Amino acid sequence: MHRAPRLAVYVLAFLILSAAGPAVRPAQASPSAEGCVPLPDGEAIATEDYSVKGNYWKPRSAASLDPGRLAIETNQDDFDVTHYKLALNFAPTTQIVSGTVTITGKSLVAGLSKIDLDFYDNMAISGIVTGATSLTYSRLSNVLTVNLDRLYAVNEAWSVAITYSGHPTNVDDSFVFTAISGSTLMASLSEPYGARTWWPSKDRPDDKATAEMIYTVPQNYTATSNGLLTNVTTDSGAGTKTYTWITNYPITSYLISVAAYPYSTFSHTYTPIAGGSMPVDYYVYPSSLTNAQISFSATPSMITYFAQKFGEYPFVNEKYGMTAFQYGGAMEHQGNTSYGAGLINGTHSNDRTIAHELSHQWWGDAVSPRTWADIWLNEGFASYSEALWQENIGGVASYKAVMQGYYHTTWGPSVYNPTNLFGTTVYHKGAWVQHMLRHVVGDTAFFQAQRDWYANHKYAVGDTAAYQAQVEATSGVSLGWFFSEWVYGPSMPTYRFSWSAANTGTGYRLYLRVDQTQVNAPAFRMPIDIDVTTASGTTRYQIVDSLASEDFQILLSQAPTAVTFDPDNWVLKVLSTTTAIDSDSDGVPDRNDNCPSNANGAQSNVDGDPMGDVCDPDDDNDSIADENDCAPLDASAGRPLEVASITVTPALLSWTAPSTADRYDVSRGVLGSIHTGDYGPCLVHAIAALSVADATHPPAGSGFGYLVRGIDNQCGGAGTWGYTAGVERINTNPSACP
Repeated sequence: MHRAPRLAVYVLAFLILSAAGPAVRPAQASPSAEGCVPLPDGEAIATEDYSVKGNYWKPRSAASLDPGRLAIETNQDDFDVTHYKLALNFAPTTQIVSGTVTITGKSLVAGLSKIDLDFYDNMAISGIVTGATSLTYSRLSNVLTVNLDRLYAVNEAWSVAITYSGHPTNVDDSFVFTAISGSTLMASLSEPYGARTWWPSKDRPDDKATAEMIYTVPQNYTATSNGLLTNVTTDSGAGTKTYTWITNYPITSYLISVAAYPYSTFSHTYTPIAGGSMPVDYYVYPSSLTNAQISFSATPSMITYFAQKFGEYPFVNEKYGMTAFQYGGAMEHQGNTSYGAGLINGTHSNDRTIAHELSHQWWGDAVSPRTWADIWLNEGFASYSEALWQENIGGVASYKAVMQGYYHTTWGPSVYNPTNLFGTTVYHKGAWVQHMLRHVVGDTAFFQAQRDWYANHKYAVGDTAAYQAQVEATSGVSLGWFFSEWVYGPSMPTYRFSWSAANTGTGYRLYLRVDQTQVNAPAFRMPIDIDVTTASGTTRYQIVDSLASEDFQILLSQAPTAVTFDPDNWVLKVLSTTTAIDSDSDGVPDRNDNCPSNANGAQSNVDGDPMGDVCDPDDDNDSIADENDCAPLDASAGRPLEVASITVTPALLSWTAPSTADRYDVSRGVLGSIHTGDYGPCLVHAIAALSVADATHPPAGSGFGYLVRGIDNQCGGAGTWGYTAGVERINTNPSACP
């Protein structure tokens, strides 16, 4: 893991002023432990979360793909698939899939001559045609290149029909034949790259098409798929049934599914927001029927809840279905979730998995990821939807419990473009991103942004940048910093928090210190709630922390008895608390104390210099030491210092004022007499001006010597005439200024 350089420490202080009477808000319940309970280190696969699909490690980067693969991606950008028709036979005894897939599309470029499709080489092709015309093709590295019958212009439609058969290669459970109670389950799970193992397609998430699935299976089987069941025919001679499913909603390749088995069925009904009804159909192993009727009973209520939260169920004109298959988790096939049979236990212990897969109908199915780098928009959203469902049925405490269960001490490099498409960073940190974003922009804006995201991207695709833009547009909040930290960046903050409070004489000043000590990520910027409890109750404040070390101050009218950092766990973090260093025990931490060696809770500092009054030898900074200052806290009062700068011209005497002088005395003596301590008679007394006219000429062969002394109108009185060799001058002239 890349480690960022350790940051320099900066200190920044803020002051948060409470109202004259602090608002009192009831203390809210919080988990028994401060922060979330850590789980073991490492990017663990969340095996306890049955919605997690497995451990799929993607290629590290596009550069690691072979040049041929990149060429395929380029060619696939040249056409758009508009409709798939899968007419397939599934034979449980031979474990062969056979039939014809017809692909209809349109050219996006001038002169389209070929299409590259994803299809595993082991599946034997018997022919490819367009209408009655046979087409040539080639195969290499699980890519089928079909040469079209002519060049196609921009937006011109084309169609190819591929007839094939074979035993699908099972890649991450992409297609399985599993013996269950004397029959063979046949089922697909194509996410992310599994569709190509059993049918030819443009197998990438950003291309959507309508689809028709015509599945032939043994006569005692039921074949389920996406969309609506429009026809069932029986061929008694062949001992088969053919099920025709059609979806008129756009669907991406990895969501097209099949599950076939001698299922038992039952149904519920969902009432859409606008009225009417929609079937909710279940297909389960006969042995699970009774349990399923209990375990699935909350599903219609979940559809209602998510429809009210996000917008109407995306495929309301068709159905929602759940089909049992032999898998430890579940898969959100569009309109027909494949659900692990082992989760059907006659209780509601796995309702969160039902909620997770159901919410995918909005997040992943209706709004699909543009690329697999955006997979968190599927899985992080669905994991967060679990928490929302729990909040709906169990309140805030249940919501918090789910989020706490998503906590880990270590994460993968980033939520976006993750190393592991189906690891805890995508599922659980992705859910935390939603949780934190909700707090950053507020409930109203957050949930409106979810509805807007769905409304503006349903039946299409979205990516992380577009999601950021949507939340910004809805909330009016710039979120580049948030996505940079939490979606594109690594790790989470490690906070060290301390607090203390000082009696200021008129109230209390609360000092907060927040250090970020993580070494594998820069400092995070986050709004953080702070609960402060006094005798009157608990008040919530919010700070915005963004530096490696930062100080905050809050003025209070009463002494705090408790201070809680992020009481509702809105921030994904590691948190420790420490005691502030306070050498003089005045409640002011040393690093904030203007005199850490002497108690001074009020932090009085008249002159505003770095040194507080209790330590400052010149509190008012008037250059008069406090011990000699009649007004040590008033820079305008005190015995004036020497007037040291005097300018003499033939007709004018002027000077610079010392700090506390209000008026001035001027003496003028003959130079020869000054040496005896006679500085001459008083020339002017107690004038306010900083100059005096003097056109008198001294005696021939001599000169005048001038002294000026300031006078303080307050307590300082007359100042000094100055000093000679460190001894204050005394004017002995009988006519000296009084």
